Amino acid sequence: MSNRNPTPPPPNGRITVESLQNHVQALGHKLNQSEQPTVGPFPTGVFPAPLQQVIEQTARHSLYKPDWIGSAILYATSVAVGNCYGTRYGTYEQKAVMYLALVGMPGTNKSGPLEYAVKPLRQIDKVAYHQFRQQKEEYEHWESLTKKQRKDEGLSDTMTPPVYRTTLVSDVTQEFLVQTHQCNPVGLGLFMDELAGWFKNFTRYNKGSEEQFWLSAWSFSPIKSGRKTAGIQHVDDPFLPVAGTIQPGVLSELAKDGRNQNGFTDRILFAYPDDQQKPKDSDSQLAPAITEGYCQYIDNLLRIRESITTDEYGTIQTNWLPFASDAFNAMRTWRDANTDRTNQTDNPAYKGIYAKMDAYCIRFALLIELMDWACNESDLSCIRLTSVERGILLTEYFRQNAEKVHFVLNEQTPAERLPNTQQRLFNGLPDEVTTADAIAYAKQMMPPVSERTVKRILKDNQLFRRVKHGEYYKCC
Repeated sequence: MSNRNPTPPPPNGRITVESLQNHVQALGHKLNQSEQPTVGPFPTGVFPAPLQQVIEQTARHSLYKPDWIGSAILYATSVAVGNCYGTRYGTYEQKAVMYLALVGMPGTNKSGPLEYAVKPLRQIDKVAYHQFRQQKEEYEHWESLTKKQRKDEGLSDTMTPPVYRTTLVSDVTQEFLVQTHQCNPVGLGLFMDELAGWFKNFTRYNKGSEEQFWLSAWSFSPIKSGRKTAGIQHVDDPFLPVAGTIQPGVLSELAKDGRNQNGFTDRILFAYPDDQQKPKDSDSQLAPAITEGYCQYIDNLLRIRESITTDEYGTIQTNWLPFASDAFNAMRTWRDANTDRTNQTDNPAYKGIYAKMDAYCIRFALLIELMDWACNESDLSCIRLTSVERGILLTEYFRQNAEKVHFVLNEQTPAERLPNTQQRLFNGLPDEVTTADAIAYAKQMMPPVSERTVKRILKDNQLFRRVKHGEYYKCC
């Protein structure tokens, strides 16, 4: 991608000690309020100019919300870079792993941005899989021959089994994931259109084991997996970013089984814009040059892999990018302010959120520096001050989203978590209601609510208590 314009300064100005302290002090008052936290606009200005253009143009022509396409580009960047680059902040080692959830109502076009962002990776995987199948057929043919037959066909006495190369996987077992990661030490991206399919599978083996796997993978802890079919498998440096979509009504499922208390939900970055309106069809088309430029950007990142080496055990030799001195000081200033923010709240959920933002801020600074490099705006010699400043703004955006999700999960009543139309249905029904009366009332609403939805709401034991067959009483 060409460097059309220099990267603009952070949209909210420079990050200073005073501005951060004032922000934390104001937040202390805000945390005592009971209303739902608001989420500011997505900070498009933190991206290098060519990617800002991708976000703006896809928002205009493809009707992608900036929150979702911007976050999806971050995820695709994370997958492309993998274990190739990391950074050290004091004693902390961080890489660009992220767990991402795009939160949106049905029909709001939240899947489109993710698919757009990973499409270049999917194309690469498609070609690699075709090559793998050809090599596998050749290997199986070779394996079926006797030594004499191989000689007659001019084949070698030895042949290495083909290796399955890929960047993305979806809906896989832990066993397959670890096995595939061994063949792809740079890393793998788990991509699931419906993120609920990810965490609802945590109990399909030993209860809690798969959840613990993902808790550890977020922190790059070595993975050991043992199964009867595959034996012992080991990955020294796991790199497994995750992305998918989720509906607001399913967020409560995410918090079940203690996941909102053991740090699991704290590890997830939520892109949950306030605007949840279904967009109308666009009358214009995205210029092909925008997509071509974005594909070139991903290709630039993937070329990093060509110069990566491994040690004698096959482990990737990560390039550790240092902080420039002024960038290190800016990061320390923000982390000190974030520590003050953590200490000022008595809410344990917020303490968990802020603790994970400490790590994400470093990861974002690394990601932004790499994004700049892929857009010809950095020589990748260090993480610069401007990358830290922009990483802070990105962290603050996701912090707001995390607070919003916490409010939805813990402060709202079950009825308040319903979509608007279903909320009106619930509020319009009397405290004691029959199935027939509820269906009749729903048909008169504008727009009407389907009989199937009415019955599902009546059976929700957080909303209604069944008195006897066909009769219900409100619980909230």
